Amino acid sequence: MPQAPTIGTATATGTTGQVSVTFTANATGGSSITSHAITPYISGVAQAGLIATGSSSPIVVTGLTNGTAYTFTATATNANGTSAASAASNSATPINAVYADFLVIAGGGGGGRAGGGAGGYRTSYGTSGANSSAESQIAFTKGTNYTVTVGGGGSGGSSAGTRGSSGNGSSIAGSGITTVTSTGGGGGGAPWSGAGTNIAYGLSGGSGGGGAEYGSGTGTANQGRDGGNGWGDLGNASAGGGGGASTVGANGTNSAAGNGGNGLASTITGSSVTLAGGGGAGGEANYYGGGPNFAVTRGLGGSGGGGNGSTGEVYNPSSSILAQPGSVNTGSGGGGGGKSNQSGYDIYSSGSGGSGIIILRWQTSKGTASVGAGLTSSSTTSGSDTILTITGGTGNVSWA
Repeated sequence: MPQAPTIGTATATGTTGQVSVTFTANATGGSSITSHAITPYISGVAQAGLIATGSSSPIVVTGLTNGTAYTFTATATNANGTSAASAASNSATPINAVYADFLVIAGGGGGGRAGGGAGGYRTSYGTSGANSSAESQIAFTKGTNYTVTVGGGGSGGSSAGTRGSSGNGSSIAGSGITTVTSTGGGGGGAPWSGAGTNIAYGLSGGSGGGGAEYGSGTGTANQGRDGGNGWGDLGNASAGGGGGASTVGANGTNSAAGNGGNGLASTITGSSVTLAGGGGAGGEANYYGGGPNFAVTRGLGGSGGGGNGSTGEVYNPSSSILAQPGSVNTGSGGGGGGKSNQSGYDIYSSGSGGSGIIILRWQTSKGTASVGAGLTSSSTTSGSDTILTITGGTGNVSWA
């Protein structure tokens, strides 16, 4: 007689009424195995009419009831007879679902004097934010509406006493799934300027905003990195860059504002695209001795769409390089506004954060998505997969 197989893992396939069961064959008892059988159980009671057979692992059991939990055993058969049943598998519940990979990026933070932090970066397709492991796919039950929200970027500071606003979160929520929420990027800190030292700190977020004269904001675990710290104190300072999805923002120094942290590359669309870079901090133009000379050079945005900081040159507008916003639909941080010590020419045209994005990818044969009102989207294919890109709004998505 053959020995009983060693049971493996039971997994719902996403096709209605089906579970796939793995196992490992053992000693044959001197005769080749001719077939294996998988028996489903409900609360320990064998469902004899639903036994599935096959020659090798895995075997897919069909005809199961969606929403009902099953365990499974395996047997082996040869010319000498049928083995004893294996131990029971884990519990698996068949559902009529589409398993989809996701990339969810929140809106980036606006720049202050410091650079804005990138929006939180979460994905099941490759490396996730802060260089963490990929998350699990989402199982979307067919016929169920799921609420999708794409966060906008935060506004940039408009004056020396105004810190950048944090970006807005992006999310996927609905019945039967664990909500996926990416946190908006932190706004960049602003110079103290008598308005209260708290504004000099960068705000925490998906990735942290840079600090203007004090500390930076912190990034969210598994979403993004910290911003860079400011250098100096009470207006005689250079600011830090906003954190990116992959690396921290650079600290300000006595000669250079901090660059934004770098974003992360994703291939969920079928090609590699880098997203969620931090914003660079603004520089300072020095007019002592007839200037300008750039006492503090501006910070550059991190890879993935981070906005560059301003040079701070405003005395001669033709020489001025203003802060850039984070690129749209990248969740990148905005660049910081520059500073001029020329009387009457202080500048603060900080960049806004880039809007977020949500991308979903699944096997085309498994289902078709419907996108409701309120969402801006487009779809394409890559091989056997459909790719749905949502670039703005709030609304429902469902599959059939």
